[in-house]
Amino acid sequence: MSTPDTRSSRRRAIIEAARVTLRDKGFDGTRMEDIAGQVGIARPNLYRYFSNKEDLVRALLETEIVSVNNQRRHLIPLSGSVRDLIVESLVIGAELSACNELLAVVFDEDLGRVAARLVAVDSDLMSMECDYWKPILEYGRGRGELMAGLSDERILHWFMSNHYVFMARRELVSGSMRSWIEDFVVPPVLAAPAGNATVRDRRKPL
Repeated sequence: MSTPDTRSSRRRAIIEAARVTLRDKGFDGTRMEDIAGQVGIARPNLYRYFSNKEDLVRALLETEIVSVNNQRRHLIPLSGSVRDLIVESLVIGAELSACNELLAVVFDEDLGRVAARLVAVDSDLMSMECDYWKPILEYGRGRGELMAGLSDERILHWFMSNHYVFMARRELVSGSMRSWIEDFVVPPVLAAPAGNATVRDRRKPL
């Protein structure tokens, strides 16, 4: 019977083998037996850890999201304006992800459609992102700097959608990534300056 440590070590080995195989063969060209062979186990044993290739992609994303978020917590203290906190978090998150070989594999052209689907609908990935963003969003609401009525989930879907664009469709971003984030990504979640009506406010009947 395998011990928890043995299972954890085997799981890490499978994830690493998946990273290499997916990088070399792409999502469609990768077979579960290829990954099992790299780890040195029979294919049926692989299914004790991961049910399919998409499950492996999810594991790759989860592993690196934790790493990126831990680095962001270390680099960005919870102080100052929430606008600056969000900008720095998005910029540094994108930069760390772009330098991460594992995430580069997950978001490449072949795997991008799988990653996009997971980013859009996977509740576990959303929960992991929420762990990082919730303190920042609560801080911003306490300071009255976030638009009223926007839930954490809606804000995080917006941030994660843009992060996907930064990773998989960088050519769609005009100019520097920082200026794009400052001009177009962050403003929609911020409260309007005092005395300025939002577009939504102006549409309300008198």
